[in-house]
Amino acid sequence: MKGQDPLHFVAPSSCSWSLKKILNSQIFISQIGGWTKTVVKGKYSISTVYRNLQGTSQKVPWWRVLCYNRATPRSIFITWLAVLNRLYTTDRMQNWGLNCSDDCVLCSGGKESAEHLFFACSFSATIWQTVLKKLGIHRRSAGLAYELGEAAKASKKTGCIAKLYVMCFTEAIYSIWLMRNSVVFKNHVKSSEYLVKEILFRVACRSSDELRSRLLQD
Repeated sequence: MKGQDPLHFVAPSSCSWSLKKILNSQIFISQIGGWTKTVVKGKYSISTVYRNLQGTSQKVPWWRVLCYNRATPRSIFITWLAVLNRLYTTDRMQNWGLNCSDDCVLCSGGKESAEHLFFACSFSATIWQTVLKKLGIHRRSAGLAYELGEAAKASKKTGCIAKLYVMCFTEAIYSIWLMRNSVVFKNHVKSSEYLVKEILFRVACRSSDELRSRLLQD
């Protein structure tokens, strides 16, 4: 390699596997614009290379709901899938050509989609409205798009109610999705009162003493 440009050097077949892997990273350096994009104050910077490889993209307005959230990791993951419309709701399965009913199994009052299931469905709406009352918020429930927007607004605030709101929103989506699957695969239904207690319990377990005391107030 002496005297040759590392970005255009072709690794000989006699090179070790590890050296070939290192030399094959040439393509990444070229993608970000050459060596000048890898250096900060004369030194190679891994973080700079990583950021350049990521590229620039607009942040979604709800990113704080997932990133600044003390809820359980599973509930955050399911919420992420719900927001991206990647859960296996029946409207999506029908689009794949599967022959199945598109009725909501929780309320039988609409077509099952992420927008309906969280929280336009009468069953999930009852759960969410009860949780909101626990936080001192009295209003009707709406679909996922609207409720996500409200959670995104709350995620920008630092008060106890705002933090609890984001956690409850995430745990509610998780509990409702588990309930939906329980009905579909086990034909087992839990009451809305039980699910509300389950949501509040998980939130309380993940909360600080200050948040927990506020949540447990009558």
